[in-house]
Amino acid sequence: VGSEMCIRDRSYGAYVEEHVFPAAGMTRSSFGDAYETGEQAEGHVWNDEELLDPPDPIHMSVFGGAGGLVSSAPDLVRWNAALHGGDVISAKSLEEMTTAAPSGYGYGLSVSEGYGQTVLSFPAAIDGFNGSMVYFVEDQTSVIVLCNTEVVPAAQVAQDVSMMVFGDQPNRRREAHEVKIAPSTYPRYEGTYALTEDPWSRYAALTDPERFAMLQRVHVRAYGDRLYFDVPGHGLTWMHPMGGGRFFFKDHSGNRVTFDLDEQKSARGMTLRSKNAAFAFRRQ
Repeated sequence: VGSEMCIRDRSYGAYVEEHVFPAAGMTRSSFGDAYETGEQAEGHVWNDEELLDPPDPIHMSVFGGAGGLVSSAPDLVRWNAALHGGDVISAKSLEEMTTAAPSGYGYGLSVSEGYGQTVLSFPAAIDGFNGSMVYFVEDQTSVIVLCNTEVVPAAQVAQDVSMMVFGDQPNRRREAHEVKIAPSTYPRYEGTYALTEDPWSRYAALTDPERFAMLQRVHVRAYGDRLYFDVPGHGLTWMHPMGGGRFFFKDHSGNRVTFDLDEQKSARGMTLRSKNAAFAFRRQ
């Protein structure tokens, strides 16, 4: 970083503040929290009642190089310009940083293609915050999205903005609306559901094996006047009815569940739709 001088006996935060920020012209960035100056937004997390609460107190510096910096959207645009302009690292280091390994990542950046050019990006989240940075190399175009909540899908917003920058129209985001159903109907949905073999064959090469293992057997449970999707070891997610055996989650995942009902309106299976994937389950 910087002149790539030896940084022995220097803390990461001190080095970045003394050598990286000035070189990049980043005047609204710091290492660790900046609440005392009134400049840092307060983060929010999604609680069990699906309301936004401040996260548990934690100082950003504890994350070190994995998330200890506080910055602004304009400063991150300046960072991209300085990084690719040769102001903060050598050309050799930049090449290593932006060359994809088999995983699709360089050093700290996801490397892909879009609109006929190299696209560098990184979606990130930390207690109470999430954000996304997208950089189109040939056009030198930056798209920065910073959110002081875990709920807003920053990566999706950045993708939509990027599409508009290049003249495309992103899909309209339609918010689902909840309808009231009687809790007495919950037993027709409750039970244990096993993932069928079909999703395994379709998505095994594209999805983390741990995710498949987590979804192999799930439960639908009723507690009081609510119905929950229960992934063992992962927790409960409140299912909100849309009518016709369809339910949605109010978190930022956008996931939806549709039950396959028999003649008696009892579920024999269900389909979980998650982004571009559909997982079929059979009721046990």
